[in-house]
Amino acid sequence: MAEKTILIKDDSKFLFFVGGLLQKMERSGYKVFLEDMGGYGDFLNHFPDIQLKNKQTVFDLIINLSRKPQPVKKDELNLVIENSGLKFSIDDLFDQIEKSLSVQDFKDKNLLITAGPTAEDIDPVRFLTNRSTGKMGIALARTAFIRGANIKLILGPGPVVVPPYLNVIKVRSAAEMHEAVLKEFDACNYYFSSAAVADYTPVKQLAHKMKKGKGNLNLEMERTKDILQDVGALKKIDQTIIGFSVETENLIENSRQKLIRKNLDVIIANNPSIKGAGFGGDTNQVEIITKNNHSTLPMLTKIETAEKILDYLLNAEK
Repeated sequence: MAEKTILIKDDSKFLFFVGGLLQKMERSGYKVFLEDMGGYGDFLNHFPDIQLKNKQTVFDLIINLSRKPQPVKKDELNLVIENSGLKFSIDDLFDQIEKSLSVQDFKDKNLLITAGPTAEDIDPVRFLTNRSTGKMGIALARTAFIRGANIKLILGPGPVVVPPYLNVIKVRSAAEMHEAVLKEFDACNYYFSSAAVADYTPVKQLAHKMKKGKGNLNLEMERTKDILQDVGALKKIDQTIIGFSVETENLIENSRQKLIRKNLDVIIANNPSIKGAGFGGDTNQVEIITKNNHSTLPMLTKIETAEKILDYLLNAEK
């Protein structure tokens, strides 16, 4: 594939931001030019591969980093980022650059993704949750956005940072996630159930803090509604459901049984006891399982894992 050329027009002079962007650009394989190298002092000495614009080059993408609105020429592929150092992180901007230059093989596809844990309240102070952070679901959302998809991300509670370009529906409990999924499911082409949803919730949620007693605590729990079971029953012929399975033993067998029982098309399974594949990290090692086959992916970053999952889905449609 031919090297992509990018021109950066920058009157913002957010040096800390531009510096981080240029670092990513140098590692990306893009050929990067600046319209004007003035005003940076010795700053650009750190980026010897960045070149000054010349008249001969036709650019695949022009990035306007500006403190004020910039005119966009209709015959150019432009990405206009105003007040860039304040509104976007480096990764957010780079996702937008990647989208501008991508093949867009998920263009016009509607993806519904759940991510993160749920929190089941006991009283106003205490709640039950799990180790999920939502990183895998957000990696899927980011990757699909770059490839042109329309994203709705239903996200449970947690500290994970979400790119501002994503359409996020925030929920807290398993019941709230169930309600949100069923409301949005009919409009999606792909449903990714990557959230770690609680199987049980307290029968009673106390209005006031529970006082400590002398003996042991017996907390009565009831089953939550099974989101995957319910959407599996609603699935139409043009919809694909991708479940996620966390197993510490009999990974393939247990995950395939879940796939069949819940009418899923694909299930992504991993064993969190494997080093690098646990909750909260930036890597994962997964199995892509269908009714009759499975593919083993190596240990990858979660973004790379998301790319492989999307590739698999596209190839399965051919």
